Amino acid sequence: MEPKRFSTKDLHTGRMVYFFFFSGFGILMTFLNVYYRSRGISGLQIGTLTAAFPLVGMIFAPLWGYLNDRLGNPKVILALATTGTLGSLVGMNAASSFVQLLGAVGVLGAFYSMLMPVVDVVNLKLLEGQRERYGEQRIWGSLGFIFTTLSTGWLFERFGLHTMFAVCGAAFLGMLVGVLRLPAGLRTERRGSSGGLRLLVTNPAWMIFTVGQFILSISSTGMNHFLGVYMRELGAGESLVGMAVGIGAVSELPVMRFSQFFLKRLGAPRMLLLACGAYALRFVLYSWMPSAEWALLVGLLNGLTFGMFWVSAVVYINTIAPPEYQTTAQSLVTSVVSLATVSGAPLSGWVFDHWGGSTLYGLYIVLALTAGGVLAWGVRRTGLGKTHSERTA
Repeated sequence: MEPKRFSTKDLHTGRMVYFFFFSGFGILMTFLNVYYRSRGISGLQIGTLTAAFPLVGMIFAPLWGYLNDRLGNPKVILALATTGTLGSLVGMNAASSFVQLLGAVGVLGAFYSMLMPVVDVVNLKLLEGQRERYGEQRIWGSLGFIFTTLSTGWLFERFGLHTMFAVCGAAFLGMLVGVLRLPAGLRTERRGSSGGLRLLVTNPAWMIFTVGQFILSISSTGMNHFLGVYMRELGAGESLVGMAVGIGAVSELPVMRFSQFFLKRLGAPRMLLLACGAYALRFVLYSWMPSAEWALLVGLLNGLTFGMFWVSAVVYINTIAPPEYQTTAQSLVTSVVSLATVSGAPLSGWVFDHWGGSTLYGLYIVLALTAGGVLAWGVRRTGLGKTHSERTA
């Protein structure tokens, strides 16, 4: 029986969900730690808050994934998680102490942790097996990210960083509208026995990818969380911080647009290696940064770092995961990133407090090169470098 054919309108709805999700994500990633610092919170406390978010997410993401794979109805899961995210933003805005803020951040992590993996799975499902076109959908997330990071810095400078919660809430409200417009027939494979999951997590390619991603994610998430704080230490205002992150997101657009070409020519695993090398170069340039304005140019590498890595990782995991475990697999990827953040954020905060941003990014250079070495070993020794067509030929 042929799978249900989704319409162009359905693909547009998937893009709408991406746009508003990454609009909200862009605000949180760019300005949340700057907001913490504006409240007098120390680097170590910022690291603790940064770690609390993924720590809770690391626990809840596989549970959400299990529930989605059990029900086979991602639309319901997304609506619930988006509503919970909106409620947690209200709590963060109302928090008057570090403990209250820590609790609200934990609630945010519980709901937010499921959004990205399910949004990815939904859009891959809408593409109906044409994984190489994933970038055509995901590019709309980059556009949303660019829109908010470039347009909100001046707003927060004028009206205060506390207004970020209202703007971010508006973005997630737009996402909820998009989720409710997703086609009623959008279903994922329902979970059968546990054998498929066991085959996935014991697959050498999966295990090597997981180790490499974990090491790289310590540095990449640390970069995201401390770049704004590092720039503020160098004299930047909110507008410059937002501009630096927004310009970086602009550089993702060609990678997303031509991801089909890259995936066909290089294969997802080799794209991961390229991303690791680009991350190392990016960290070198940040560690040498004499003024905050340099971040505008360095951020242009974001397409070859985050853009290249994320597209190849999502497509690769979707390729090796059994159909009934695709949401769980993407959720496990999210959990690996969360574990890396939990492990690295307090250390990053401590290094930043004691030795500054230059030393912190020097540490990230070592981690990026190590991650690339792990993945390169996997490509050479275990066949990690094979494309989907090579494995199924």
